Amino acid sequence: MWLKSKNKSSLLIFVLLFSLLAPQKIFPFEKKNAEDTYTRLIQIYEEWSKLEDETFEMLSFKLSPIQISLQGYNPKLILEDNLGRKWIFKPKHRKTEESGYWRNYTQAQIAVVVYKVYKIFGLQTPRIHFTTLNINGKQISGTIQRFIPNIGTLSKRPPHKLSPKALNYILKSHTIDWLLANYDSSPQNFLVLSLNKTNKPNKIMRIDNENALNMSNTDELRYDWVYSKHAKPFTKYYYRLWKDYILKNINLDTGKNFAFIKLVSELPNDFFVKVITPAKTHNFELFSHSTLERIKKNYENSLELMILRKARLIQNFEVFYKDVVKKRGESLNFHKNRDYRKIIHSNSKNLSEEIKELKKEKTELQESPSFSSGIDIIFSFEGFLILKRIYNSYWIEEERDLIPLCDNALKRFSVFLASAKNGYEKEALGIYTKEVEKIRAGASPTFHLREISKIIKFVVPKN
Repeated sequence: MWLKSKNKSSLLIFVLLFSLLAPQKIFPFEKKNAEDTYTRLIQIYEEWSKLEDETFEMLSFKLSPIQISLQGYNPKLILEDNLGRKWIFKPKHRKTEESGYWRNYTQAQIAVVVYKVYKIFGLQTPRIHFTTLNINGKQISGTIQRFIPNIGTLSKRPPHKLSPKALNYILKSHTIDWLLANYDSSPQNFLVLSLNKTNKPNKIMRIDNENALNMSNTDELRYDWVYSKHAKPFTKYYYRLWKDYILKNINLDTGKNFAFIKLVSELPNDFFVKVITPAKTHNFELFSHSTLERIKKNYENSLELMILRKARLIQNFEVFYKDVVKKRGESLNFHKNRDYRKIIHSNSKNLSEEIKELKKEKTELQESPSFSSGIDIIFSFEGFLILKRIYNSYWIEEERDLIPLCDNALKRFSVFLASAKNGYEKEALGIYTKEVEKIRAGASPTFHLREISKIIKFVVPKN
């Protein structure tokens, strides 16, 4: 299987080392496909990817004067680039931080990988990069994602209240998410960008793709399967989609989607591996020799399993679609020879348009002044992680081991305060200390776990 659960956190990082460890000729290039239909798309994609990375390297960031309240279990900072656009920075680790480093570092890189895969297959999702910023004088790495103006998520919008365009997007995203083992399909992970004339969500986007590439030999392509033993099917939007379909509350053109599935399945393997290979790797000196050897040993089998899932995509979805169609009381009109050239043409056209915009952006950035490298904020990365553990114990684990956790947190905050050199970090640690003292005394946390980011107090620079 891909990842044994006990090694999941450490082995996930094999994806970060593709460029370092991957043998040169594991997967032969499907020459016929590339020459016939994929060549132009691949060329345009590679031009787009290179240009997008180049323009990102030209950006600089400052704290946004307008801080939007965002839900989630992790810290989020709203930044602005030197063209005035808003970005969401999700701190994941400090370069010198060992605790929790592997999984957080991996998740940040994986989110970028999923974004790239969505792009090559023509599905929109917010632009995202892996970067390192100077926060209160410390180098903190994480993902930075373009803020997309939206009107909420699908949390209160069941599938039968979506437009056909939105349903088609979810049908395709389900295909990609199965391929990449991107199983967290909570309604909150789909942004609503626009409504149609009947007030139904029309344009939507998949977000929060940090938990992908997490396969095991127990994975099942089944509408009521959930990736976590603690999860319930109805909490996942793909379950709601297929449940509504089975109950005939919605119509889905499963037959037509086979053209998209075939497109994904027949993308040349060596190019697919290139797409899922992070463009950058960081801090190899932090990986121990034994960890590198373990990753190298498991690399080929792991990657081959993903390629095998890709090769079986048509077969697996044929079985899956036939099952849900049968439950619906109908039969599936399945055509294996679906032509996906129209999809390739559309994807190529969209990427070409983005290339034009990126070239304009590059010109603008060449003429735009850069911000100073430092960002000041009342925030402590290490302290926030500890506070999050306290919140998790209170809200999720029903206060299990809460008192010892609080005592340990207070001791660690004291140590951090003694060594902190930045005034904003000290102020943050003081806020976290008072919060933990309040919880230890029996009071409820100030915020719910999903609103924990609100405890960050922002220092907005004066323009």
